[in-house]
Amino acid sequence: MSRLDDVMVTRVAWGARPPKYVDDEFTKNEGIVVHYSTRDAAGLTKHWPDCYESWRGHQRWHMDDPPNGRGWWDLAYNFGVCPHGFVFEGRGWGAQNGANRPMNDKSLSICFDGDANDQPGPSAVRSFQDLIERAVVEEGWDAQVRGHSEVSTSGTPCPGGAIRTGMLPLLKGFAFSLSNPPVIPPEPPPVDPPAPTFEKVMVMGPPTTTIAQMQRWAKANEATDLFVGLAPIAWQESHAHGVDPALVYAIMAHETNFGKFTGVLDASFRNWGGLKTPVGGGNFDPNAHFQFPDHRTGVRAVAQHAGRYAGLELPDFEVVDPRWDRVPVPGAAPSLPDEDWAWAADSHDDRVVAHTKRLRRA
Repeated sequence: MSRLDDVMVTRVAWGARPPKYVDDEFTKNEGIVVHYSTRDAAGLTKHWPDCYESWRGHQRWHMDDPPNGRGWWDLAYNFGVCPHGFVFEGRGWGAQNGANRPMNDKSLSICFDGDANDQPGPSAVRSFQDLIERAVVEEGWDAQVRGHSEVSTSGTPCPGGAIRTGMLPLLKGFAFSLSNPPVIPPEPPPVDPPAPTFEKVMVMGPPTTTIAQMQRWAKANEATDLFVGLAPIAWQESHAHGVDPALVYAIMAHETNFGKFTGVLDASFRNWGGLKTPVGGGNFDPNAHFQFPDHRTGVRAVAQHAGRYAGLELPDFEVVDPRWDRVPVPGAAPSLPDEDWAWAADSHDDRVVAHTKRLRRA
């Protein structure tokens, strides 16, 4: 899997409504058109989970009947990119877009969730480039990139401001370099990497695994379909909090026996870290354990609790971890194993480290 697959948030994952209609009749000879949503990205930049509701809101506005919406078939864009660089699947590769009139049937639309004054950061620009590369090299789209105003007859300034002056020239230069796509050599046969030589595992830092690795490792350990299906969410939530996804998925595996929930809890708790309520109680008392409203929130709580041990700071309104204030010394355990890692029994960190190292070799 590529980086694009790792940062892709599917329609199911962000809670998209089903389309009213799908038009799969289109050509690809007018290339890619860049949009912006006119949404102020400042709040989204600070609070990653808001990106999900932002795209649901865009879809409501596009699909609801007037006067509360536009009455379109679906979210107009083929893909959207949030300020954190995650790609939200809109109409996708196989459907005509609804944002590039009068050439909806000849072009692909990609929208940045931001306003005219929002300069997309390097992660968002990279995601645009990855989308363009896949569109041209793998999906067969013409290698030209234009702003919405260059193709529209409505007089729109989209995409305006910093997006037009900062990002669009980068994307145009990138796209034009693909006008003669390189021959992609076959992938070499897989080689098992050597076992890591380091002893400790860092809690926070860049991802040391891909979603594909996580799912291979889970399946090799006979994980449940639910556990395997949560790998993209675990990767996204961990990365958004600056925590290594390999560590978070390892904790989830240890605490739930790869989603089998062979301990005191079952899947209905949506509790992937064995996290107790703020009051707590006995290890074998189900009522002492927190019940989360959905699986994503349960996974997010694991990422937050792990990050808290390594010094993660969050505003109160973002915290979903019921034991956030119960971490004895925030920042005392930046790596594992560590005697200040008081998640559970003394052997907890050793077992999580072992899982993490095996996952990285998957």
